[in-house]
Amino acid sequence: MLPACTGLMALGLGKQLHSYVVRCGIKLNVYIGSSLIGMYSECREFAYARSVFSSIDGERNVTVWNELIQSYINDGRMNKACEAFNLMQQDGLKPDTVTYNSFIAAYARAGQKELATELLSGMINVSLRPNVISVNALISGLHQFGLCADALEVFRYMQLLNSADAKHWTFLDNSYPIQPNGTTITSVLSLLTDLKLDRLGKEVHCYALRNGLTSNIFVSSKLVDLYGKTGDLLSAANVFQGIRNKNVVTWNSLLAAYKHNRKPEVALKLIYEMLESDLLPNLVTVQIALLSSGMTMAFRYGRELHGYIQKNWPDVYPDTHASALIDMYGKCGKVEDARLVFELSGEKDIAVWNAMMICYLLHRMPRDIKKMFKLLEQSRIQPDPVTFIILLSACNQEVSMEEARKYFYSMEDLYGIKPTLKHYTCMVDIMGTAGLLEESLELIQKMPLELDACL
Repeated sequence: MLPACTGLMALGLGKQLHSYVVRCGIKLNVYIGSSLIGMYSECREFAYARSVFSSIDGERNVTVWNELIQSYINDGRMNKACEAFNLMQQDGLKPDTVTYNSFIAAYARAGQKELATELLSGMINVSLRPNVISVNALISGLHQFGLCADALEVFRYMQLLNSADAKHWTFLDNSYPIQPNGTTITSVLSLLTDLKLDRLGKEVHCYALRNGLTSNIFVSSKLVDLYGKTGDLLSAANVFQGIRNKNVVTWNSLLAAYKHNRKPEVALKLIYEMLESDLLPNLVTVQIALLSSGMTMAFRYGRELHGYIQKNWPDVYPDTHASALIDMYGKCGKVEDARLVFELSGEKDIAVWNAMMICYLLHRMPRDIKKMFKLLEQSRIQPDPVTFIILLSACNQEVSMEEARKYFYSMEDLYGIKPTLKHYTCMVDIMGTAGLLEESLELIQKMPLELDACL
C-alpha cells in the first residue's frame, strides 16, 4: 500500500496508513520504515522521513539508509547525504549500487560531471558493478543540467564498449558492457528533442528498432514528440500508427505535434478520435485543446472545455489552466471572460500575468497592460523577459518613447534581466515609429549582441 501511495503522491492516505501502524502497535521494522521514508521523501515531507528513520526498531539495513540518503538528496542537503553515507559505513553496512546511483544522479543534476563519473568508476574499486540504471542516472542528470553534449557522449560510449574507440573512457569496466534500455533511449530522445537534432534522432530511432525497444510505450511516445517538434509530422504520424496499445501520453504527443506545427484544427479532430478509443483526456490533453481552440478561434469548443475542466478537476480549477484559458478567451475576442479567469486564479505565476497582458496587447489596450504591470510590481511575482517584451510592444502601440526607455533600462537595473535581441528589436521598432532613426542606429551600434535579419 505504501509504495502505491508513493507512486500516486497520495500523502494524505500515506499518513493514514502510518497512523494505523502506530495505533495498532505494529512494529516499525525496516520494511515498513523504508516504505514510509520513501513515501514522505517523495512527497517532500522530509522532517517526517527523518523522524521515521529514528523510530525504526532494531538494526537498520542498507535499504533504510538508502531511503534516508535519498531524502537528504531530494531536500538539496548533499552535505547531510554524505554524512549519512559515512554513518552507514560506520554502522557496519556497505553501500550498494542503489546508494551510488543516488549520488551519481544528484551530482549529474548539479552539473558536477567529474564527481559523478568518479563515483561511477569508484564502484568497481568497492566490488560493485555499475548497471544500466547507473548510466541512465548520469545521462538524465547531465541533460537536466544542460550538459547535453556530455550526456550524448555517455550514450555513444555505451554503444562502443566493445570497440577500440572506447579505450579513452575510464569510468567503466569494458569487460562488462552495459546495453541501453528503454529508459536510456527515452532520455536520449528527450535531449535530442530539446536540441532539435532530428538526424541524430533518426539514428537513435534505427538503434531502437534494431534492438526491439520501440515496443516500449515511452520510447514510442518520445519518438512522436521528437518528430513533431522537429517538423516531421509524417514520421510522427507513422510512429503513432505503429503503436499497438496507445495511452493518453501517446495521444498527447501527437496532439502537441500538430499544435506545435500550427495545425490546431487537426489536433482538435484527433481529440474526438481519442475519445472514440475509450481514452479519457487528462490535464495535458485539455491544455493542448485549449491552446488549439485559441489558435483556431473556436470559442464554442473552448467554452465547452472550460466547463469540462470545472466539472472534472474542481480542486485545481482554474490555477492549472489559467494561462491557457486566458489565451483562448483572448484570441476569441472575449477579454472580459479572460479577465474573469485571471481574477479567479488563486496562485498566479508570471505565466498567468503575461497571458493576461498579451490578451490586452492583442486587442490594442496598452493602458490596461501598464495598469496590470503596476499590479504585478505590487505583488511578489518577479517579471520575466517576456513581460518586458509585452510592455515594450504596448509602448509601441502608443508610440510612447519615454516609457519604453524607462521599461528597457529598468530590466537590468531593477530586475537583473539582461535585454535580449527581441528587446532591442522592440526598442528599434519604437524609435523607428517615433521617427528617431539616428537614435535607433546608435542603439544598434552599442548593442552587445549580434544582429539578425529581423533587426
